[in-house]
Amino acid sequence: MSTLLRLNIEISHEEKRKIKTCAALLDMSLRELVLKSIQLFMQQEAEKKDLWRMTQEPTSVLQELWNNEKDRAYDSL
Repeated sequence: MSTLLRLNIEISHEEKRKIKTCAALLDMSLRELVLKSIQLFMQQEAEKKDLWRMTQEPTSVLQELWNNEKDRAYDSL
């Protein structure tokens, strides 16, 4: 069983009101909304990093797919 820890952040009353309203509209607790939002953000950032890495440091498989006669037509676009 994992130990739960507390995370404290300072936000304005208006920000808190908006977050609580959003959570209520989604039928989620404030905790669920915050955790899901953070997880989604982290996932999107990881995907962007993976995409960047894939285009900047392509593997040999990707290089074979991209560097062929059929694909050369796209090089001039």
